[in-house]
This record gives sequence, structure tokens and C-alpha cells, in this order.
Amino acid sequence: MRTAQTQILSRLMFAAFLSAALFPRALDAQTEKIRIAYSSRSNTITPLYIAADKGFFREEGLEVELIQVSPRLGALAVMNGDVSFTTSFVSTFRGILQGLPLKVILIALKKGMYFLVVRPEIKDIQDLKGKKLGVATVRGTDQLVAEELLRSKGFNPALVQQLVIGETPLRAQALASGAVQAVSISPPYDLMLQQMGYKILAQGIIILLTNFLFRRSIIDITRFMEPKSK
Repeated sequence: MRTAQTQILSRLMFAAFLSAALFPRALDAQTEKIRIAYSSRSNTITPLYIAADKGFFREEGLEVELIQVSPRLGALAVMNGDVSFTTSFVSTFRGILQGLPLKVILIALKKGMYFLVVRPEIKDIQDLKGKKLGVATVRGTDQLVAEELLRSKGFNPALVQQLVIGETPLRAQALASGAVQAVSISPPYDLMLQQMGYKILAQGIIILLTNFLFRRSIIDITRFMEPKSK
């Protein structure tokens, strides 16, 4: 019980810190509207929803709208001015390497846990030969992690069929329905699937899981980085 309470308190403190670090109090009373895009409903966006629910953003003079966007469209949404920030990392970072004028301004999670979950009939890693692996998007974070987890078990990722399913809840549903035999998934869906009788074959940590990226012409980030006056 004490551990659970500590975890909840830690998350709330992290959310408060996130809001304070990224969005210090506006100098005027006018509320500024911004949009933040995220790619998947999972624990990685928990701090954002806590900050919104607890009014941390409002306290800083910001009206924040959280919008779910395909990870492959996150960078384009920022470039077009449809959103101010995106939390999609791999697709956006790939775009940065190709010349998109975006910058990383905040690391929300330095490390994130992923689990390779399979159907009950899969008893061994070699049983995945010719089977289907559900992924969020082509060459997305979960696919890259899944491939590394398979390699860590001595299995060639080329021996599975990779099927694009979509966000985390959809991949969990695809596994449960039998549409795929394996998924790479993050909490809390690994626990939910385990309770339903599904098996974890491997788990690992990916660095720089969630990030915010921005374009200078959309929003003046300098005022967000200035310390608060007491």
C-alpha cells in the first residue's frame, strides 16, 4: 500500500515538474491556447493528462488541448501549425535527420519499458516462425524494439510477418482476437494481457521514449524556459 501511494505521489510530482519546467506562468492574464499531439494511449502520456486534470496548465496561463495523431503525421502536424508540440519520437526524429526544422526541447521519459507479449499457444521463441507481429506503424518505436527483443533471444526478425495495426490498445485487441500472435507493448497493457493468460517472452528498455519537438516559427519557446519570478 505504501509503495502504491509513493508511486502515485511521484507521478503527480513529475507532472507538476513537467508543467512548471515547460510552461512557466504567463506574464499576462490572457490564456494562450496550444495543442499537443500524442501517438498512443499508454502510460507515456499520463503526465500530460494529470497536468491537464489537476489544472497545472491553467495555472500557467495555458489552455492545452491533447490530440491523438498518427506517429507518422506528428511532425507534419507541427510543420503545418496544426499543433505546437508532438510527443512522437522515432518518426519525428527521422524527419529531423532528413532536414525538418524541428528541435527536441524536453525529454519526458529517459527510459521506457516494452514487453514482447505472445498468445498462449506460443511456447518458445522459435514458435514465432511464420507468425504475425502486430506493430503500430512501419519502422516505429514498437517495431524497432520488437526486432531487438527478438534478436536478443537469438531469433531473426525477418522470420515473422509484420502487420501494421495501430496504437497500443488496438495491438492488444489484435493479439486477443488472434489476428496476430505477438506484439511489442508498453504498460499497463502488458499487465492486462498477462491477466488474460498471455505470455511475456521478452522485455527491454528503450532510451528517449517520449519527447516534445517544436518549430520556432510556431511558438516562442524562450518564455517557457525562463525561470519563474518569486
